[in-house]
Amino acid sequence: MGVLYVFESATLGGRFIVRHVVTTAVPSAATTFFGSYGDEVGRRWSQVRHAIRAWTAGEAARVESCTVTAAALFGALEAELAR
Repeated sequence: MGVLYVFESATLGGRFIVRHVVTTAVPSAATTFFGSYGDEVGRRWSQVRHAIRAWTAGEAARVESCTVTAAALFGALEAELAR
């Protein structure tokens, strides 16, 4: 669920990235990941949030696991992209 959170939140934030990138010389194909759901981004993000909440409800160990996994993936992506 932590990995799901990271990737799905990237598609949500990607809407803002795409708006900026289209004003630059970056090829539009480079934004494909961020536009993966088109107009469905908000609805899908809502579904992911509800799924994560249901999976972690009342389960402190699951909340911790989700949080640790998400933080580790964000860190790994940051390290890779900073190279």
